[in-house]
Amino acid sequence: MKTKRWRTRSGKLKGGKAFNRNAIYTLLKNRVYLGEVFYGDAWQSGAHEPIIERDLWSGAAALLEARSRRGESRPSSDEGSIFMLRGHVFGADGRAMSPWLSSAYKGRKYAYYIPQREIAEGAGASGLPRLQAANLNDQVWSSLRQLLSTPEQLLAHLPKSLTESPDFDLSLVVNRLMNLEGLSEELFPAHQKRLAKQLIDKVTVHADRLDIDFSLDGLMDLILELLAERPELVRTYRQLYSSARSHGL
Repeated sequence: MKTKRWRTRSGKLKGGKAFNRNAIYTLLKNRVYLGEVFYGDAWQSGAHEPIIERDLWSGAAALLEARSRRGESRPSSDEGSIFMLRGHVFGADGRAMSPWLSSAYKGRKYAYYIPQREIAEGAGASGLPRLQAANLNDQVWSSLRQLLSTPEQLLAHLPKSLTESPDFDLSLVVNRLMNLEGLSEELFPAHQKRLAKQLIDKVTVHADRLDIDFSLDGLMDLILELLAERPELVRTYRQLYSSARSHGL
């Protein structure tokens, strides 16, 4: 697939190049697909019909903007992606589990989270398993997708002074989160990593199970990002949430 090709006024041919990362980003940010045109230094409603739902476009645009703002234009290394939960994984003994990357064996390395007691005292000292990082990522990502597909479970943990406010548009927030879940498998690794770190507060590893605690502040930040094109709602929701948290609600 190649980008659009056209001829300039001077007769030079432009475009017609293979799609790359920059071309995809440009495509995702083009508001023409929303039925808008750029006129008078601003985007305004155009005469043509939109071909993309606004909720879907807003979800993608919010993720791109957040990624750019936080300097995550691309993952720094494969190790950074595989250990996307670094600093969030703890054993049931309260100690952080350490990321560990094996030496290459037959051209392949293996990534684990290892209980710190095992590092200090030897294998088996903690009674906790060492976890393959890829398997842990898959389990956490699956839990995240499940919650985003039924966001009412997540929203029930927000302060009632926010969710029961006449200004809170529950259906809008639910739709934005569900659209994000629909996009989740197509996100770049850096986006998946950021989303997991934003929404996961702590993963506690027991001998026979995982406990996953979600971040309420991270959820609220995500909602505000997904509503970025509605600044009046963003201001109201932020004020209601901040007020509730300051009162311990």
